[in-house]
Amino acid sequence: MTSLKIAVATATLACGSLVAAAPAHAATVPECTSYVKITQPNSTFYAYKPAHQGSTTCWLNRGSQGAGVWALQRNLKYCYGQSIATDGSFGPATEQALKNAQARHGLVPDGEYGPLTRANLILFYTIPSGRAGGC
Repeated sequence: MTSLKIAVATATLACGSLVAAAPAHAATVPECTSYVKITQPNSTFYAYKPAHQGSTTCWLNRGSQGAGVWALQRNLKYCYGQSIATDGSFGPATEQALKNAQARHGLVPDGEYGPLTRANLILFYTIPSGRAGGC
């Protein structure tokens, strides 16, 4: 079995491509490809949370792209003081920022946006004018 793994890895590297693997829970839970707008009760404040087709039960990790990543980056930047771009690309800086946030909540800092991180991540709320906000 070990020689098979080495052969596959060698073949992958020889072809010049390496694809990041999805987390184990990805078989049943989709990747966050969009976001939902969360509004606080009795308020005009709103936040963006990563989602997939309206459901926030989704995952993100290094290599993910799009609006779901943008929503995650926005929360990490403004609620956790992380100096990262909000460009929708989950690269090494976003992964490290997420690990920092996970550690702050006492979670295993694995750099993946999954169920425990989703449940604990603080959201950044703004008012419709976009000029004020808070966590």
